[in-house]
Amino acid sequence: MRHVFVAVALLGVSLAAAPLKPDAKAERKRLDILWHQLDSADPVERLRAVLALADAPEALAFIQQKVPPLHATKAATKPRLDALDGDATAIEKEAARDELRYFHPSMGATPKEQFELSSGPRAKAELLRLWAGERDFEPGEGIDFTIAFENRKDGPYVAYSGSATTPGGTARIFNSFRIKSVGEIECRAWNASAHAMLVLHGMKSERATSHLTTVAKGHPEALPTRTAAKLLKSGMSEPDRKQFEASWTLCYDEAAAFGSVGRGHRFGGPEIPRLLLGWCESPSIVPWLKEKLPAIAADRKKTESRLDNLHSDNDATAAAAYDDLLYFHPSLAFELREQVKLAANDRAKSRL
Repeated sequence: MRHVFVAVALLGVSLAAAPLKPDAKAERKRLDILWHQLDSADPVERLRAVLALADAPEALAFIQQKVPPLHATKAATKPRLDALDGDATAIEKEAARDELRYFHPSMGATPKEQFELSSGPRAKAELLRLWAGERDFEPGEGIDFTIAFENRKDGPYVAYSGSATTPGGTARIFNSFRIKSVGEIECRAWNASAHAMLVLHGMKSERATSHLTTVAKGHPEALPTRTAAKLLKSGMSEPDRKQFEASWTLCYDEAAAFGSVGRGHRFGGPEIPRLLLGWCESPSIVPWLKEKLPAIAADRKKTESRLDNLHSDNDATAAAAYDDLLYFHPSLAFELREQVKLAANDRAKSRL
């Protein structure tokens, strides 16, 4: 049913009236919320955030501030690492972490060089977190450890051992993992920034295109850079019916629809939002979506026929019945026991 939610979100944008101009502080708060939703684990929430930002008057200035071009140097990385173990305030340390996550040090130095730049345990722990991918690894606080690097066929590895302070006392820790390349980084800020590039491209203004071009000149392997470059190259033309049907089919498969840009990016890329954003100004999209989204109502006779067709010897007939039942769910018309009785063989029961 995920394709239904995706389409309803898009149809709402197509039919909505122009919103009233909000208060500046309230609008900034709304933009911040939408920004965090661009990295949501739910692809429907990400799509809604893309479409909402595309309709926000202040989105261009907001995105220009949030998404500078991606470059990193040793000279810029060192003070950010130093701040984590220095006398900086908690707010300044969090700002340094945010900068390290966005301007990832791997864009400007090898892992060994980065480690040599770090002066204290918190900086070293942050590097471990960045190398592993912040979604995967939490080395903890109060760590005192040693590190060794090793080059293998599939890339550089880091091994660390030492002790960590826990609520129950001091614990010994040791582990090793492969350090992710820039193209594999699963960074929250980068995923949000990649989706924000869709918003800029959908604006079709000179200022938006100018910033998109600037971001495309960043580190070539970084996800926002790759997304900006791809959008500038491919464009967003109005779809024909064949393109619509192909994209609609992709919406059934979350893995195919939302994981097609990043290499190993488990929380998805912006490919389907890119296609759907291009539909917003299409005069054809509303009747096409209305065709795809009939009213969901219980019809016992049709439901019984679809359940009966599940055990058809004709694969096309069985597949069509299953697709219909995904939309017109049999529980709308029959109790569970009745459904099982109507599913006459094991194949039909497994479909149920």
